[in-house]
Amino acid sequence: MSTPLPQLGRCSLLLASVFRKEGDGPVPQGLYDPTKNERLVSLGDDRASDVARMVSWHESAHAFLNASTCHGNAMIFAGALADAGQAGFQELVNRMLDVSRTTHETYATIASVSNASRGTLKANLLDSYPDYQPLLASFDESFPSSASRPIFCTIALTSCARAAMQTPIYETLRALPCAEWPDIDLGIIGLPDQRFAVLMTPSVISRAIAVMDAMLLDAGGRLAQIASPRIDAASERQIWRGTETTMMDAVSKAAFDIFAEVLGAQGCAPCFFDSQKDGAVELVAKIEAWSGDSLKTRFSMPASRQDDEEVIFVDFRREQLVVHDRPLPATFISLATHRPSVAEFFVLEAGEHRWVQLIVMPLAKARFLYAPLKGKELLDTAADGVIVALRRRWVPEGQEPQVELLLLTPQDAPSVLKSFRHINVQAVCALSVLLGTNWVRTWLLSAEVPVQRMAVLIDADPFALIAHHGARGAELHLTYLKARLDSSKDAYTEILCFAARDEPDVLYFTPCSTPFRQAVIEYTQKRFSNTHFDSNFLSPWLTALQRIIGHTLREEGRFGNGFWLDKTDESSA
Repeated sequence: MSTPLPQLGRCSLLLASVFRKEGDGPVPQGLYDPTKNERLVSLGDDRASDVARMVSWHESAHAFLNASTCHGNAMIFAGALADAGQAGFQELVNRMLDVSRTTHETYATIASVSNASRGTLKANLLDSYPDYQPLLASFDESFPSSASRPIFCTIALTSCARAAMQTPIYETLRALPCAEWPDIDLGIIGLPDQRFAVLMTPSVISRAIAVMDAMLLDAGGRLAQIASPRIDAASERQIWRGTETTMMDAVSKAAFDIFAEVLGAQGCAPCFFDSQKDGAVELVAKIEAWSGDSLKTRFSMPASRQDDEEVIFVDFRREQLVVHDRPLPATFISLATHRPSVAEFFVLEAGEHRWVQLIVMPLAKARFLYAPLKGKELLDTAADGVIVALRRRWVPEGQEPQVELLLLTPQDAPSVLKSFRHINVQAVCALSVLLGTNWVRTWLLSAEVPVQRMAVLIDADPFALIAHHGARGAELHLTYLKARLDSSKDAYTEILCFAARDEPDVLYFTPCSTPFRQAVIEYTQKRFSNTHFDSNFLSPWLTALQRIIGHTLREEGRFGNGFWLDKTDESSA
C-alpha cells in the first residue's frame, strides 16, 4: 500500500519491491512482491497505529489471495522462475498482475481495513489513500449489510475474489514446457478481473449471501444471530471470535460454490474451493526439474487443515519492517589505528548507570544497514563473515546523527571487554550469527565474555526459532512492549519479546508490526500448550532492555528474516 498511487504506478511498485538498490528512493508504506513472495512495511513514526496495522494486513492479504488460488500460485511459480533468471518470466508476472489488479486491490483493501478496525470498517483509515477509497465505497454499495456485519461481508468478498482468481491456468502450465509459459494467452485461460466484474453484481452477491445466511440459521445458536437484521458489528465480532475456523470455512465455501456456479453458467471451466492444491505438486516438480540449481525458491505443500492455518501465520516471516529507508551514515574504526583507550568513548551514561553496547551481526547485514563515512576498508577484515563491535550513536556539531562502530577482532575483543570491570556490557547478538558456525558463537558462549545476559535480535525465521524451543519441551513466554523514539509524539513501535524458561539469561526480541506480533503469538499458543503470554519474565531485563531497544531502533533501521540476503525463499502452494 502506498500514498497515493495511480494503477500503473502501483503495479510498478509491486514489481520493484525488494529489487530496489541503495539510493533508489524511499520505500513506500507497503509492498507485496510476487516475484520473491515477500512484503515490506514502512509504517512511519507510529508503527502500531490502526493505519500501520492496515498497511501490514494489506500486503498480507495480497500474499493470501495468491497462495489460495490457481492464478495466484501460477504468479508465484512465474515469480520464482523470474528470480532464478529465466527469460521472459518477469514479463509474465507483469501480465498476470495487470489482469488481476482490481481483484487483488479490492480484496486486500477491504480485508486490511476490517482487520485493522477489529471487525468494523473504519473508512477514515483510508483518508491518506484516495486511490483506495472507491474500493471501499464500492464494497459498501455491493454489500448493503457491511456496516452491521462487516466480517460476514468480508468472508463473502473473499470467496468472490478467490473464485475470480481460481482460473484453469494449471491445465495450460501442465500441458506446455516451462520454457513456453511466458507466451501463454491469459485471455483464453481466464482473466481474474473480468471474472470478478461478473461476480460483483447485486443479483450474484444476493444469491451468495442468501446461502451463507441459510447455513448460519441451520447451525443455530449464536451463529444464527449473524443472519438477523438486528445484528451489530460488535456482536458479530464476538460471535465469530468464538467460532471454529472449520465453520468459517464452510460458510466461505458455500458462497464460493455460488460464485463458481455463476462463472460456469458464463462458460468458464469448473473451479473449486481448493483447486489450487490439485496438481500443484506436479507443477513444482516440473519447475524444479527444468530450472535446476538456479531456482532459489523451495515450495512446501500444506497437507492438513492445521498446515493451512500455520501457513497463514508463518507467512509473516516474510515481512520486513523498515524504520529507516536508507542506510545510516556510519564510521568504522579499529584498534589497528587507534589506542585501546578509544573504547572509553563508547561508554554511555544516564544518571548513576554506565554501560557499553556490544553488538554482533553478519558482515553482509552491516554492509546493508550502513553507509560508511570512514573506515569502509576495515569491514574487509571481518573474520568468518561476522562483525563484533562497540557501537554508539552521536551527533557531530552541525551534522546529522551518525553511528560509530569500534570493530573488534578475535584477538582484541576479550581484552577490551575485560577492561569494562565496573561497566555493564549490554550484548545484542543477531540470531543469524548464533545459527551459524563462527568464532563469535563459540566465544560468546565461553566464560571469557563478561556478559551476564544476552539479548538476541531475531533476524532469522521467528517461527523456526519458536518451533525449536517448543519441540524440545521448553516453557515459552511471550509478550510485547511499546517503544517511543520521540517522547514528544504519541507514536510507538511494538517490540515482540520471547524467552524459554530454562534459558533465563537469553532474551529474543524484534521490532515488528502489530499483525506480525499477533501472528507469532497466536501460532505459538495454538501449537505449544506450555506457552504463557505474560511479562513477568522481563523483570530482570527491564532496565537494560529499554536502552537496548532504543539503541537498536535508532542504530539499525530495518528488521526481518534475512532481509539483507539474496536468499532462498520458501513458498506455500
